[in-house]
Amino acid sequence: AVDKVGNRENAQVLNFVVDNTPPVANLKPVEALYTEKSTVYASTKNTYIITAEDAASGVKEIVYYIDNDPKQKYTGPPIKIEKSGFHVINYYAIDNAGNQ
Repeated sequence: AVDKVGNRENAQVLNFVVDNTPPVANLKPVEALYTEKSTVYASTKNTYIITAEDAASGVKEIVYYIDNDPKQKYTGPPIKIEKSGFHVINYYAIDNAGNQ
C-alpha cells in the first residue's frame, strides 16, 4: 500500500498449499464376521471402528450413518448394531481443507 505522500509499506507475502486430495476412510469390524455364499453375517455382539487418514491438511471429522438414520460425527467408540436384518453403514471423512 502507498499513502497520500508516497510512503510505501514493505511487500507482504502469503504462502499456502492447495489441498485437493480427499482423506481416505476405512471401516473395520472389531470381531470376525461370518461369510456364507458371498453374504456377510454379523451378530449383535459385533462392533465396527472407522479410521481416516489425510497426508496433507489432516482429518477434520468422520461422519457416518446407518441405513436411513441421521448423519452423525464418529467420535471413536465402536459402532454396534443390535437390530436384526440387513444394514448398511455409510461413512466418509472430511479434511481440514473441506475435501470429502
